[in-house]
Amino acid sequence: MGFDPEAGTGHVRVTIDIASLTLGAVSDNAKGPDFLNSAQFPEAVFEGDIAPAPPAARPISRRAI
Repeated sequence: MGFDPEAGTGHVRVTIDIASLTLGAVSDNAKGPDFLNSAQFPEAVFEGDIAPAPPAARPISRRAI
């Protein structure tokens, strides 16, 4: 993850090893060919850009810092 606090922008990339998932009693089924198919797709990847929130969504601080 890279983040520029001055600009409020950055980039994030998260990679998850599907074989490492623990989902209780449904772990084997979830990792099987009917759902996540960990044999064919051993990793799940999330990648995205971080952008500043629009002005209307930014919190307003009412305390002196």
